[in-house]
This record gives sequence, structure tokens and C-alpha cells, in this order.
Amino acid sequence: MTNKIRSILGSIFGWVVSLIFMLAFKDNTKKSMTIYSQAICIAIVQIGWIIVSTILKLIPYVGLITIPVGIVVHIGCVVFIIMNIIKACQYDTVSSTEIPLFGKMANAIFGKIIAKGVDFEPVEANGGAVDPNMNGQPNPNMNVNPNMNAQPNPNMNPNGPVNPTQPQQPFNNPNGPTNMNQ
Repeated sequence: MTNKIRSILGSIFGWVVSLIFMLAFKDNTKKSMTIYSQAICIAIVQIGWIIVSTILKLIPYVGLITIPVGIVVHIGCVVFIIMNIIKACQYDTVSSTEIPLFGKMANAIFGKIIAKGVDFEPVEANGGAVDPNMNGQPNPNMNVNPNMNAQPNPNMNPNGPVNPTQPQQPFNNPNGPTNMNQ
């Protein structure tokens, strides 16, 4: 499961799933950690309001004000949850996944945990991109560039994968030999 998928699920299912993903996966990026922590902060505000409103309802006449304020708080939290889901869906295209108000709150509360996240999306051990048609196996015909877009490997035979039982056709790269390790 990719960081983007986990970020979307953490935003949709709230603080429990976000906390599990935050603690269980070691390959979380700083973006995904920010999304998880924002989901947890939204839940903190909702739970905090429930506690405060329960106490205020015990005071005559003051308790009446908790109903309209509670509606505003919960609608606001739903709006921020939707914003967090949108940021999670835009995970690959945005530089920052922070949402207003809760981004700063998440950094204040979870700043040290967010800092433990990696700066980049982890790549397969052999440097190849995972091809969905290969059942999650790394595809040696693909390389991953820093923008995380899979690109064909210029060193590979354009006629397809190497088959050891058949003689191979020569491969002439018009740009000459390339060294991917430079």
C-alpha cells in the first residue's frame, strides 16, 4: 500500500487509522505523516468540544448556547476533513499537504514525529518501479526519476525483455552507451 493510499484512508477513517498508519509503517513520508497528524488534530478538536459542551450543558442557560456552537464546530471539522482528503488525493502533485489551522496545530503537537518521516517516496530495493501488471514485482525495464514518474530504462533492449532461450538482436542506442550510475 502506497503512502498516498494510506494518507487517503487515514483521512477518511480518522484518528484511529491515522495513528495506526503513523506508528506501524516505517516508510512514511513527511507528507503522509502531516496528513495523519492533521486527521488526529481534527479528532482532538471534535472530542474536546464534546467534553466542553457536556460540562457547559450542566450550567443553566449557558448549556443552550452549546447546540448552535456545536453545530458550527462539527460542520467546520467536516469541512477540514474534506480538505485533508483532497490534500491526500493530491499527494503527488502538491509540495505541501498542510491544511489551514490544523497544519500548524499538527506541527506543534507532532512536529518531532513528522520530522522522522522520509523526504521521498521509497523506491524498490533494485531501483525499479513496481509495475501493476507484474503483481507488485519490480519491473527491471523501468527506472524511477526524482519526480516519481516511471520512465523506460534506456539501457534495456527495446524489443522487450531478454529471453535466454532465443538469440538476442543487437541493440544500438542512438545516443551511445549510457551509464545510469553517474
